[in-house]
Amino acid sequence: MACFEMNPHFSIIIPLYNKAPYVAKAIGSVLAQTFTDYELVVVDDGSRDDSAEMAAKAMAGRPDCRLIRQENAGVSMARNNGVAASHGDYLCFLDADDWWEPTFLEEMSKLIEEFPDAGIYGTSYTIVNETRHKTRVAPVGVEAGFEKGYINYCQVYAKTLAMPLWTGAVCIPRPIFNEMQGFPNGIKLGEDFLLWIRIALKYKVAFLNNPLAYYNQDVDADNRLTGRLVAPDKNYLWQLDYLTEVESQNIDYKQLIDGLRCYDLRPYYLSREYNIDTFQEIKKVDFTKQSFKVRCFYKLPLFAVRMNVFIHTICYKAYIKMQQIAAKLVEQCWEVGLLENDFESVMNGELSVKWIETGYKDRWFADPFILDVNDAEVKILVEEYFYNEKKGRIAEITIERCSNKLIKNKTLLDIPTHLSFPAIWREKDTIYVYPENSASGSLFLYRYTENGLVFDSILGIEPLTDAIMTDFFAEHRLYSTCMPSPNGNDLGLYLLDKGVFHLAKIIKFSNCDARMAGDFFKYKNKIYKPSQDCSRRYGGAIRIYETEDGISFNYKVTLTSPHPSLKLGLHTINSFKGVTVVDAVGYRYSIAGKIISALIFIKKKLH
Repeated sequence: MACFEMNPHFSIIIPLYNKAPYVAKAIGSVLAQTFTDYELVVVDDGSRDDSAEMAAKAMAGRPDCRLIRQENAGVSMARNNGVAASHGDYLCFLDADDWWEPTFLEEMSKLIEEFPDAGIYGTSYTIVNETRHKTRVAPVGVEAGFEKGYINYCQVYAKTLAMPLWTGAVCIPRPIFNEMQGFPNGIKLGEDFLLWIRIALKYKVAFLNNPLAYYNQDVDADNRLTGRLVAPDKNYLWQLDYLTEVESQNIDYKQLIDGLRCYDLRPYYLSREYNIDTFQEIKKVDFTKQSFKVRCFYKLPLFAVRMNVFIHTICYKAYIKMQQIAAKLVEQCWEVGLLENDFESVMNGELSVKWIETGYKDRWFADPFILDVNDAEVKILVEEYFYNEKKGRIAEITIERCSNKLIKNKTLLDIPTHLSFPAIWREKDTIYVYPENSASGSLFLYRYTENGLVFDSILGIEPLTDAIMTDFFAEHRLYSTCMPSPNGNDLGLYLLDKGVFHLAKIIKFSNCDARMAGDFFKYKNKIYKPSQDCSRRYGGAIRIYETEDGISFNYKVTLTSPHPSLKLGLHTINSFKGVTVVDAVGYRYSIAGKIISALIFIKKKLH
């Protein structure tokens, strides 16, 4: 691995500002690169959360990685300062909420070797929205069948207005970056384009049409530019006057910049802000080269355009409102309960459950793992989900055994991304918790304390779902499914390597029941795996499998929900000190939920 006394081939710069839930995955994707001649510089731009601490722990023990800090000065300054502090021959940039495929640097190195005359290198990339479980490859406008080579940047960009050069998927030779004086400071929108266009107008652009980077659109709203227009002096479109002569002579550049004007000036055109600046830019557009739809938008009387947008907005809001109402009617409700019958009955498919009385109407509890048991109380770690927040957090609830009522509720961990499935690992006198946090793209280990969960280390750098560690077999293992297909037939077996779990084997199931439904358990000297039956829906039932080696699994019994009203599924089962806990799910509004779900099912079948 490279050290700072030598010049590494690549310098990777990660600007960091308030991205604590995501930065470990970004760093992990760098550390997992198959090409290892690099250095990593993370620049904390005055974060107000524990981003810097998370980054430092993710890079701990790595002499090729370092963290530098600065007062908040913006992403351009952070990137430029990172470059100044680095030594590599080629510069790559990765935002703290994005990540790479393991072969990104290897393929970039090959691209550089094959096309040495380029001034900038790029690859295709995947746009990710994990909340909606959607991904799509950016529709870059290269010709069908194009694999790699030099491209006409302006022409390709203008074709679809999908960026062929995106910050997380580019590489720039250091001399050219220095010649262009880096990213322009003070620009809040399009600072990267201002650098790319300067390079592309002077040097060749090499492009690999292989999506090796991931652009995460799932970051929280506080880290986005939303709601308000960016002032012209901070928007890239108003920083291009020095290219006026190029615009008059270069047809491809003219086509691109007019397309960007027509697209990015729409909110300015409809707004009453920055009218003079906006109309001056619109006057520069050659509308004879624009589509009929674009010409209508900008050439019809402004009041007619605004009226059209207003009507469309009202209709869209009404559509969204109807979707929200339908979603509310099919909202799910979960309950946690303690088993009353013995395990012999359970293994015969019989469940008798005493459901816990919580007294809450604004939330539910699920994914129970037993923390401790005594004669009077049972302490359970759960996902606590609030209807209005649409997000789970990890809580510790205390149940009085004689009344089966909740007597104490304490929040242990609440972060910007959704948390669930607080699995427990016990090591001597220390209790660790590793909840699911697939929205962050990583699996974190926390140390349990009376005051909450304290971050300890990174267990995995993939978006793992309902992960379970076990030492029942020859080595320390972790079993988990993974986004974006957590409810299928592929169960990942992960083994430790340098303190992080990496995929070692895929174990195939056949009934969409690979996903873990709790800890492995032993009964009568045999080992069993609880699985979620997702053949009809997520967590529809629990299927118990017997195993000897953790590789081959033999089906034994299916457990269904015994709840009087929550009949949609049974999701989790865990035991500790002779007490067993489960959870059941159903509709919050039972009749309405069933009707709406039936209509949705019919609609899908018709399509």
